[in-house]
Amino acid sequence: LGFCLEKLGDCDDAIRLYEAALECSPHLTQAHERLAAIHLKRDNTQRAIEHYEHVCFAEPDDISAAMTLATLYLRGGRADDAVRRFQFAITIDPDNWEAKADLVTAHVQAGRLGEAIEELRRCIETQPESADLFVRLGDLQIKAGDEKAAFAAYNKALELNPDYLAAAIKVGTVNLRGGKYEPAAMAFTRAAEINDRI
Repeated sequence: LGFCLEKLGDCDDAIRLYEAALECSPHLTQAHERLAAIHLKRDNTQRAIEHYEHVCFAEPDDISAAMTLATLYLRGGRADDAVRRFQFAITIDPDNWEAKADLVTAHVQAGRLGEAIEELRRCIETQPESADLFVRLGDLQIKAGDEKAAFAAYNKALELNPDYLAAAIKVGTVNLRGGKYEPAAMAFTRAAEINDRI
């Protein structure tokens, strides 16, 4: 009934019914999930977090719930909690690439570029053919002030995927910032050719 009311747009009555359901069964995950959704829609991230913490307590092996809670932590500005929750999600499903990518994001938001770069390197060890991972690594290395390492990462991405437009542009940009105008012009010309071709 609460879900029907929610779909009709009567969220206040839906909340009352979901809360009544929780009085009968405090660990009813569906009620917590719906309450979290309503609170998130109302931009009350903290209340959404509280409900998803209940969901994760009731369903500790639910990878989807763990990922959702971690994402809510990020949205709520709780990057350290998000890092821990993404790490936990990876223990549930070590091959979950989404969790690993989000863990990198959480490290960045927590101001830990070094840990983000190391996590990304671990991802690259298991997916060495992913040009996207090398571009992301280069972006993080730029933020960390290591343009030489970023340049190598962007070039590796281009080696793996010669038509990677963003990588070609980034190679040109690094050259330009370093005062290497001829290599920069060559990289931008290559980017223009890639753009025309694709």
